[in-house]
Amino acid sequence: MALLLAVFVFSAATVLSVQKQYRESEKLYNESTEQFVKPVSIPPSSPAPARIKDTFNAEDDSKAAAMAEEASREYAPFSVDFDGLKQRGPDVIGWLYCPDTVIDYPVVKATNNDYYLTHSYDGTYSASASIFVEEKNSSDFEDANTIIYGHHMRSGAMFAGLEAWSDQMYYESHPVMWLVTPEQDYKVVLFSGYTTSAYSDVYTIYRGNGPQLNEYVDGAL
Repeated sequence: MALLLAVFVFSAATVLSVQKQYRESEKLYNESTEQFVKPVSIPPSSPAPARIKDTFNAEDDSKAAAMAEEASREYAPFSVDFDGLKQRGPDVIGWLYCPDTVIDYPVVKATNNDYYLTHSYDGTYSASASIFVEEKNSSDFEDANTIIYGHHMRSGAMFAGLEAWSDQMYYESHPVMWLVTPEQDYKVVLFSGYTTSAYSDVYTIYRGNGPQLNEYVDGAL
């Protein structure tokens, strides 16, 4: 009985510790967004693509218009104070954001893929960890493809929300993400999503364009 009680106490303490880390991580990222990310006014953009308009019923025209406007933006709808952000997390190389989702995080890169599996972007230990770039990729996003990792959290945080894109309607209403870096902004047009093995060729890094890259992209369609 004493042994069982000890195991129960240890398990309960572990669960409470992890939940505390989740709360602290959520607080850190919320505070970072408020402190370092600012909205940017974007001029009226071009008419909505038909595939987005057609996703909604007539009574949802306002939502369709909003989603379509977001998809047709040519500039990121926010800016990031990277000077201030890097004082808190020197390994930050960008910020990833998808409108109307929980994906709104700084992106980091270390010399190995292990560190940010268990640490927040500011270096504190965290079960939620960070959104981070593959160690073999360049830090300036100049490779032909860049791999970005994130945990699938039970709380729905980090990259857990990627499962939602398996629904066609959700995908069509969230067709782009934004990757903002100190040098430039990237509009990430989402074209494919699938489950793959940890040993898949999808983790191959291509430094430039060519037949192999074309095959890589075709294989994702």
